Amino acid sequence: MKVAGDLTINKIYKSMARSITKKKSIGIVARDKYLQPFEAAIQGRHDHALWKLNQLTRNGEITLSDFANGYEYFGLHRNCDGWVFREWAPNATDIFLVGDFNNWTESEAYRCHRIEGTGNWELRLPPQSVSHGNLYKMHVKWEGGMESAFLHGQHVLFRTK
Repeated sequence: MKVAGDLTINKIYKSMARSITKKKSIGIVARDKYLQPFEAAIQGRHDHALWKLNQLTRNGEITLSDFANGYEYFGLHRNCDGWVFREWAPNATDIFLVGDFNNWTESEAYRCHRIEGTGNWELRLPPQSVSHGNLYKMHVKWEGGMESAFLHGQHVLFRTK
């Protein structure tokens, strides 16, 4: 495939690899001579993995385990005071929880509140506000639009012990 005149994609990648400051080998290439022709690609993938790790852990502020356990914080959960619902929606201007329990209509009692300094929204409800077996979803509003969305495939409350 030709792009940018006579340069092939392969030549572009090789050119990009040369323009990056030569880094110390990541080890796997040093131990396996058959990987040497692919060192730039391996290094690129390794660098991307490190970049993604830093993105997910906010440059080490949290652990990867904390990120992976986000489901324990976000979503709808029963606690000792009743129910808590949290969603990450940094561009939202309003979020409502709607379902069987409020005839699928937006109401002030089921309006989420933004947690300052984050993209997180939260709603705390008394125990009798929702029941096991209720269907629910959220209405998310933003500048110029709105979406009705089921929550991560968990739109029916189940009783757990």
